[in-house]
Amino acid sequence: MVRIQNKHLEDTRMKKHSGLYSAVSILLVIVLVAGISLSLLSSGRTRPENPISTQPDRLQAESLQGSGSTGGQSSGKDNTENTDTAQDPSEPQKPDEPQKPDEPQKPDEPQKPDDTQKPDDTKPDPSGPTDPTDNPGKGDQGGSKSDDNKGGSEDSGDHGDGTGGDDGDHGGSGGDHGSGGEEDDTPRIYTTLKTQQLTKAELPDSKLTFVAYPLGKGDLHIRVRLKNETNSGNGLLLTSQNNQDYEAQLDFNADNLFVLSLYDGETFLGLVQYRVGYYANLADDTHPTVGDYPPSIVTNLDGASLDMSSQTFPLTVIARANAELGAGVIYSNQIRVTLDGKTVEKSYGDSQPTYELYFDPPQSGDEETHIVRVLAWDGNGNSTMKVYTVTYHQISEGDPAGSVDVVLDATTIGLGILDTGTLDIVEGETAASVLLRFLQERGYEPDYQGSTTMNFYLRRISRGDIAYRANVPEHLWELILRDGITTNDNYDRDSIGEFDYTQGSGWMYSINGTLYEGTGMSGYKVRNGITIYVRFTLSYGKDIGGYDSTGGGYGSLSSYCGLWINGSYQALGHDFVETDRLEPTETEDGYIHYCCSKCHEEKTDILPATGGGTEPIEPAPTEPVPTELTPTEPSDPVVTDSTEPSPTDPSDPTPTEPTFE
Repeated sequence: MVRIQNKHLEDTRMKKHSGLYSAVSILLVIVLVAGISLSLLSSGRTRPENPISTQPDRLQAESLQGSGSTGGQSSGKDNTENTDTAQDPSEPQKPDEPQKPDEPQKPDEPQKPDDTQKPDDTKPDPSGPTDPTDNPGKGDQGGSKSDDNKGGSEDSGDHGDGTGGDDGDHGGSGGDHGSGGEEDDTPRIYTTLKTQQLTKAELPDSKLTFVAYPLGKGDLHIRVRLKNETNSGNGLLLTSQNNQDYEAQLDFNADNLFVLSLYDGETFLGLVQYRVGYYANLADDTHPTVGDYPPSIVTNLDGASLDMSSQTFPLTVIARANAELGAGVIYSNQIRVTLDGKTVEKSYGDSQPTYELYFDPPQSGDEETHIVRVLAWDGNGNSTMKVYTVTYHQISEGDPAGSVDVVLDATTIGLGILDTGTLDIVEGETAASVLLRFLQERGYEPDYQGSTTMNFYLRRISRGDIAYRANVPEHLWELILRDGITTNDNYDRDSIGEFDYTQGSGWMYSINGTLYEGTGMSGYKVRNGITIYVRFTLSYGKDIGGYDSTGGGYGSLSSYCGLWINGSYQALGHDFVETDRLEPTETEDGYIHYCCSKCHEEKTDILPATGGGTEPIEPAPTEPVPTELTPTEPSDPVVTDSTEPSPTDPSDPTPTEPTFE
């Protein structure tokens, strides 16, 4: 009975405990559900996913080479900088200028200006850029190649208007505007900075002021860095009292790179870059050359008729540093072309850029005058400007437009000028069309691909015994072998064409004999008065002066220091560099050995022996002139001690034989 009662008490206790456990469990479930509910509610208020992370082009870095409207000072060198600043800041970074401890660090909660969303009272003139990606001008560098150049790898600098910016020849793509009704909340950077070229006259104190701040939704802030020769590495972190107005000290005669990075809290969103060149005053109409060593400019307007009936003209420019500075190539990022005061963007090319000129129709009558200016500068404060006055005569497409001359040249294989002729042309006709008419009228059979208006390429011309007497000049053949160009036996007496004699052979054309266009003959519209030279090359244009238009990179020689054109050989200057020296001794000659840096031609200068051990050369005899000597009186001996010396008899001096001079 006691055991049953105890068991009953025990069962009662267990029931009480079980009820307590149930209550605790229910309470825990309620707490858990409440927590999940709060979490779900709070997640609805978290920041949306950063739209930039799904649109990587929005703030893509601009290449250091910048736009053609500004250009660096590399004289052909490729000055491209790594955009390592575009890494997410969560990745390990190099320390930010440890030698400058007073440089401010990124605050935990950076403050935006009060008018970030509606900066009505601080926003610059609305005619200015409305987005950091606004950048008037596209082009390419250098330098360094470039560009690099030296020039080079360049960015267009044109960041577009909502569709994405154009890319330069070698640079990264530009950002896009990021504006529009549906993208107003997109995080982006507003700035008055732009890639440009500034001069001392425009900025006497070298201090550049600009505005930069973030736009869009989120905990946005920006970091602005200046990278130049003074502030290398990660550059100098610029600060602003109101988080939008900045001032920067520019390096003179150098490029200054501004890197603007956008953050949402601690999250890195992207960056934009602007390159500002700051140089000495450039040449202008009043001062066509500036500096002690101004560069040279050659264009296809030199020596050409400036009366034009074609509404477009492909202006080709070759600029080089002064000969005293090495005559290096000046790339397109250091060339500026304007038509009637407006900048003309480069169409293509880098070391030999081409600019498409478009002449507006006359306001009255059928002709109008236009001013073309070509400016080139180097990295040493020297610049040159050429000015051309062009008269455009408006005529309709297909109307008679004058005449052109055609020259067929095979000097490189010893045949000289094969043929010449003059043909009438019509407005809008291409060089390919003129060439085909010329060949067919004179009994040649052309083999070509493409058409006269698209992708034309002349492979070969044939006519009976056209190459019967072909003979490659010996000096040219030596240079081809030295250049490492592959040779062959693929030629015949009845035709001349690509891959004859070498892998670098073929037909090339030149306008007026000096400039080789970077575009095909189907893309070049002829004009009255020009001469079209069609020349056969054995070495990618090096033997006829057209190597630059091929883009280079063939063989081991940069030049042959001579041209085989117009029926003869035309020597160019060597660039001899000392490679070895032996100083002379007294008995043996020395020497200085030189090698041309371009064509690898060698020469040796003898340094004559110093002459210390050689036979003296006797002078030519002259008439003897006798001279008389007067006898001298004998002198008494000098007493040197107390002992009396034995006196000696004085004797008369013996007169000497006269000497002859």
